[in-house]
Amino acid sequence: GAAQATPRGWTARVLARLSEDPTRSWSLQGIADEVGLGTRTLQRRLAADGLSLSRAVAEARVQEASRLLADTQTPIGRVGLLAGYADPPHFSREFRKRLGFTPLQYRRIKTAAASPRPPERE
Repeated sequence: GAAQATPRGWTARVLARLSEDPTRSWSLQGIADEVGLGTRTLQRRLAADGLSLSRAVAEARVQEASRLLADTQTPIGRVGLLAGYADPPHFSREFRKRLGFTPLQYRRIKTAAASPRPPERE
C-alpha cells in the first residue's frame, strides 16, 4: 500500500542518506538505523535493486562527486575528498571505472552542456 515504500523507494532513501554524509564510514547497522529498517531487510531491499551496502556507498559517492563537478567550481581533488574518497588518485580511478570518464572530462562535458550555444546559421 501507500504506507510501504517499494524497494526502489528504499534504495533511493538509502542513497540519499549516504549522499548526505559520503565521508562517513557507514556500517550496515548504521544506515539501517538511519532509514528505519532492520539490517536483514535493508540487505534484501538493496539486493532486489542489485546493490550491496558497499556498492550503495560507492554509488552515493559517485553521485555526490558528479553533482559537485557539474554544479560547482570546487577543485577536483577537493571534490574527491568531499565525496568521501581517501585521496585524488583513488577518486579518479573509481570515478572513471563507474562512469567511463575522468572527473576532469566529466566536468568539461557538463560545463559544455550547460553553456548556451549561439544559434546555428543555415
